Amino acid sequence: MSKNLPSCIVFDAFGTLIKKPEIKTDPYSRLITDKNDRNIFITSDMSIDQIATEKNLQHLLPIIKYELAEEKKSIRLYADVKECLKKLHGMGKRIGLCSNLAYEYGETVKSLLPEIDEYILSFKVGSKKPDPEIFEAVCQQLQCKPENVLFIGDSKRADLNGPREFGMNARLINRENKESLENILNI
Repeated sequence: MSKNLPSCIVFDAFGTLIKKPEIKTDPYSRLITDKNDRNIFITSDMSIDQIATEKNLQHLLPIIKYELAEEKKSIRLYADVKECLKKLHGMGKRIGLCSNLAYEYGETVKSLLPEIDEYILSFKVGSKKPDPEIFEAVCQQLQCKPENVLFIGDSKRADLNGPREFGMNARLINRENKESLENILNI
C-alpha cells in the first residue's frame, strides 16, 4: 500500500503528531471579549502581547504568559512520529504540517518537528481549517496539486471533510484508540 501514497503527506499537529498538552491552561480564554475572538487568535499573526494591548488587557499578561509557558513546556510528540517522518522522507515524500494554531505555539511546534518540509499554520495564512484558503496554501507551499496530497489528522470536519472537499485524499487517526501513523499510512 505504501507504494500508492501520493507525493505529499500533510499532517495536523495536535492530536496527530503532537500530544495534547498535559497542562491545559487555555491562556487565550482570558482575552476573549466576544464570541469571534477565538478565531482571531488562530488566524492572526499577532503575539499575545499585541492582542492584549489591542484589547486594553495588558494587566493580564503576567498570568497569561505564565500559563502559556507552563502549557508549552508540557507539549510532547507521539512516540512514533520521528521514525514515521524518517521513513516518509526515505520514500521521497514531501511532508507538510497544516494546523489551526495561535502565534505563540508556532516556534514550539517547529522546534519539535524540524524535519517538516513546509509549515502551513493558520496564524500565518490568515485562514483556518476547514476553509479552502488554508488547503490552497498547502498546495502552493508544497508545490503540488490537491490530488497529490494525503492529509492525516484527528478531526473529521477539519482534517477529513475539509481536505476531501478541496480535492485531497484524507484519513483520520484516532490516537485515543492507539492508532499509529504507520498503520494509517500502511508503511
